[in-house]
Amino acid sequence: MLSGLYILVRLGAIIGMVIISLLIVVSVEPIVQKIMQTKLLNKPVPRNIAVVVTYFIIVMVFLGILTSGLQPVLEQIQKLLSIISELFMQYNVGESLRSLDVSLNTLLPEIPTTSGGVLSVLSSIFTNFAALISVLVISIYTSIDWTNLKERFFSFFSGRVKSEVEEIFIEIESKIGHWVKGQLTLMLVVGLLCFAGLLVLGVQYPLALGIISGFLEFIPMFGPFISAILAGIVGFSFSFTQGVLVIFWYIIVQELENNILVPKIMHKASGFSPLFVLLAILIGGEFFGLIGVILAVPISMVSFTILKRILISST
Repeated sequence: MLSGLYILVRLGAIIGMVIISLLIVVSVEPIVQKIMQTKLLNKPVPRNIAVVVTYFIIVMVFLGILTSGLQPVLEQIQKLLSIISELFMQYNVGESLRSLDVSLNTLLPEIPTTSGGVLSVLSSIFTNFAALISVLVISIYTSIDWTNLKERFFSFFSGRVKSEVEEIFIEIESKIGHWVKGQLTLMLVVGLLCFAGLLVLGVQYPLALGIISGFLEFIPMFGPFISAILAGIVGFSFSFTQGVLVIFWYIIVQELENNILVPKIMHKASGFSPLFVLLAILIGGEFFGLIGVILAVPISMVSFTILKRILISST
């Protein structure tokens, strides 16, 4: 038991990449199926071509967004961090920092100048890039052979058990697919709402703050709170009125999310309360870090789907 848990923790990163790849495969499967239903020279499109076309489109869209929006976003985030550090130095925290003879403005630029810092940054970039490519390659190969992989898995069972396993698998595919789409939709809608509101209010760095709000939406409860604080800091740095209006707008977005967006988009997908999702994310993050945070909800969904089926079958 303990040895198995130790191996699971040690291989957590690799297992995490495989599971993320499976999530991607399940999410893109409807697109692959639609492309396969189209005719090419009066014949259905082969699965391998449909998979390559699907992933090519996804990668091109991602690269298009990245190349067109990365530079202004990075510039705004850099300015945002600069103004936050200046505010920390202006109000308060300056006393405790001065007692240590340390300044945020002098400390932050010096960190990357050390050889150790540079090597650490380069190593982190290379590791993340390699992990991203690995996930993409695993996803493509798994998508190409997805039908055969499922059949091989089902072949381990027979009779009534096999049919139940197939039903469980179909339910899991449906729930995971809906959850991924719902999560992406929720992040997009919240990010756009925050960006639009900040733009109308004349707040600085609306694009960066909107994107941060969208990404932090992945973390229930804490994410929206953190994004509201960041936007509020920028608003209050300009004027008290703007700061109040920014906080008020984020409260409106949060109410829209809790009462309209989440019930319509996410609750149907996962069936979990926000508290359960938060606990799952905290536990996943404690054991497996960022990968655990990403996979906490889908793994919980799979576990509860299997457990529910087992309990129903045993009664």
